[in-house]
Formats: sequence, C-alpha cells, structure tokens
Amino acid sequence: MTTIAWTLFLVWGAATAGVVMLLVLRALVAKREFLRIAPGDRQVVDEEVKLGSKLNRIDFWGKTLTTVSVAMVVVVTAVVLLFRP
Repeated sequence: MTTIAWTLFLVWGAATAGVVMLLVLRALVAKREFLRIAPGDRQVVDEEVKLGSKLNRIDFWGKTLTTVSVAMVVVVTAVVLLFRP
C-alpha cells in the first residue's frame, strides 16, 4: 500500500475508534431507558430533559462519525485498488 493509503487507513481507524467510544459513552449515560414523569416531579423531569439532550448530542456525533467511517472505507478501498503495483 502507498503512504496515502496508510494515512487514510489510520484516519479511518481513528473515526471507527471514535464511533466505538461514543457507543460506550452512550451506554454509560443511558443507564436507564425509561422516563420517570409524574405530577410534582419537576426536578426529575428537568433531569430527564437534560439526559435526553445529552443523548441526542451523542447520537448526532455517532451518526456523523459512522458516516465518515463508511466513506473512509470507500476511499481507502478506491485508493488501494487504484494505486496497487
């Protein structure tokens, strides 16, 4: 493989590692998957809203990095196939 292919391969590896780290982070943040909403539990509702916001940010970056990772696989494959000896 050429130097550019190795560089792209390392970038792909970093993106994929980021996806895995976000997966673990989401699992740690979302310890529970149910909402506790009842009359008079305003503080609990506020915590659930904050948790939902945090999970939405993690999901956004997870989807973005997954897309980048898949695109990198296509680019690395193309570079390896085009520049093979």
